Amino acid sequence: MSNHPLQGVDPFDALSGSRVPPWARRNARTRQVVIQARKRLPIDIAPVLGVKPFVMAKTAGSMLSAAMREGSDQQARMIVDVLHTTTGSLGDGAWGYEFDVQTRWAFYPAGSPNLIATVFVARGLGTAGVALDDATLLRELALSADFLRRDLMHGEKPYFRYTLTSDRLVHNANLLGAGLVSMDGALRGDESAVRAGHSAAQTTMSAQREDGSWPYGEGAALGWSDNFHTAYNLDGLLQVWLATGDADVRACLDRGVHHWVRDFFGANGEPKYCPHKPYPYDIHSAGTAVDVAARLATWGWDTGDLAERVAQWTERNLVNSRTGGTYYQKHRMWTDRRHYVRWGDAHWALGTSALRLLRESKRDPLEQAVALASGVVLDA
Repeated sequence: MSNHPLQGVDPFDALSGSRVPPWARRNARTRQVVIQARKRLPIDIAPVLGVKPFVMAKTAGSMLSAAMREGSDQQARMIVDVLHTTTGSLGDGAWGYEFDVQTRWAFYPAGSPNLIATVFVARGLGTAGVALDDATLLRELALSADFLRRDLMHGEKPYFRYTLTSDRLVHNANLLGAGLVSMDGALRGDESAVRAGHSAAQTTMSAQREDGSWPYGEGAALGWSDNFHTAYNLDGLLQVWLATGDADVRACLDRGVHHWVRDFFGANGEPKYCPHKPYPYDIHSAGTAVDVAARLATWGWDTGDLAERVAQWTERNLVNSRTGGTYYQKHRMWTDRRHYVRWGDAHWALGTSALRLLRESKRDPLEQAVALASGVVLDA
């Protein structure tokens, strides 16, 4: 495992460091300071903090989706084996991060489930299950969808929570969760699951602003929106639409796509971080944009040219031409060349694999299977 190609470090992994003092871990403020210092300082302080490279479940899940889109069956089997050895593998369909995370609204420690890790891993396993005709892997997708419904669904105003310990409504998490549950329901012919995902999606659909945007979440200090979380919203809505064919979901998705394409990209495809604050251009925004724009285009949205432009810009500005590894961010006057596997390489792999599907007039295997199961097929 020490030299595994999926191994790396992360912009949020500061609290995994063996040299972080106990006092810095005791409260939300000091935890956030340590994480933000790791993210924002333009040098790699991982050795100072005692952070060592490791394999992350979300990295493996994302790479698994990419491998199956490209038909790399042998690589996919290897990734599945590695995936189940990560400490982010928590059992019974739940997945998490391998390091403590403190955000402005929540703390989720290493070894605790979170929705984002669970969705990306489950989608990787589901894509492999469909492409390899492997019922065991499809069962893992179903276990993750069941975990979301059982443990992360907030019933009073239906939505999927980000973590077990916070009831804060975060819209991208809710929509990605709604998409996973809806897709799994369509594949299994479970109408109650499809309805559960659809009802959760409606909660965020109702929060869409007049210009097509969404706030990051509900509550104090969560009214902002950025590029890749908006793309996550569109991604989740696409999954719900593929599972349901619902006209209201389609209309909401159309408004969101129009806003995203219009407001979040420059003329050359540069992915703005926020509509009125383009810098820093971030590899996570870039890779996610190519992934979502390309997959939307395979289903008929006019986003194929955007996917191509963002990919070309990213290759020129945020990819090492010698190694193929990604750089973290491009600022106005300089480029932060730190290399992060989960944040960068994994989402760039999703982007390039989706773009390859588009160029070859193919679709994501999991999405195609869901559309066939639900009857949402645009070409007979």
